[in-house]
Amino acid sequence: MRTPRLDALAASGALLTQDVPTLASALREVGYHTELVGKWHLGLTPESRAEAHGFARTFGHLAGAVDYYSHIHYSPNNRRVTMNGETYVGTPLHDLWENGDEVYLDGEYLTDLVAERATRAVREAATARSPFFLYVPFNAPHYPLHAPAKYKERFAHLPWDQMIMAAMSSALDDAVGAVMDELERQGVLDNTLVLYMSDNGPSREIRNWMDGTQTPIPRRQLGRAQGPQVQPVRGRDPRAGHREPAPRHPRGTGDRGADGGHGRVPHRPPWTGWAMPTRPRAGAPRPAGTGPMR
Repeated sequence: MRTPRLDALAASGALLTQDVPTLASALREVGYHTELVGKWHLGLTPESRAEAHGFARTFGHLAGAVDYYSHIHYSPNNRRVTMNGETYVGTPLHDLWENGDEVYLDGEYLTDLVAERATRAVREAATARSPFFLYVPFNAPHYPLHAPAKYKERFAHLPWDQMIMAAMSSALDDAVGAVMDELERQGVLDNTLVLYMSDNGPSREIRNWMDGTQTPIPRRQLGRAQGPQVQPVRGRDPRAGHREPAPRHPRGTGDRGADGGHGRVPHRPPWTGWAMPTRPRAGAPRPAGTGPMR
């Protein structure tokens, strides 16, 4: 099948090539320590990985989703995946990496691993008195639906599908809290800009339900909550992934939240791409080829 318009778009610079600046590369140029902990999902080849796009240190997985305990990515049966010079077709692949090298931490829950590495990154940067940019893209609550027993026990009163999603989200909440607590413990919280953004709504793919069934989500329910899931649905609403709730910090710059904190949730959910063209105003020069949001 020919896709000349998509090919032309890619050729014009829509791809994340090595000559395209990222927030990480822009901040690294002016002395920030840059680190990624979590999911990359922007390419498997060396030139596509986070290390080639401004991150000095990395830990996490490259694919769109992995088993939370074995860290194996299960490819569709007919999908060809090239990694480290080898091509695999529909093969389960181990997918956990640290600074470009494969690491094995079998049995450790991924959300907890990401929280542990992220808090370590905060601690080390604060100890070194280095300005830092830490990108922490959690995989949770993306399928497969896995959660530790202690979280499932919190929601044992819910139907199974709601229980497991609530458990995964609760583990995510604790993980985010651990990073925020470490920022405060190191005395850098009030001098740190924290952005929390979601990439899309719940998936309708068959792999999201471990019993093989799917729960229909009518179009009329887009934009409303359904059980533990929040709309809009990925693939059904073009806004999904671009206009999502995005709480931000520091304290004192927004209204108090429901819990009495000073975080702020914008009344109009922002387009998540605003961070790159606007954040350099905080002290870093604007990278070549970028301009103000329009």
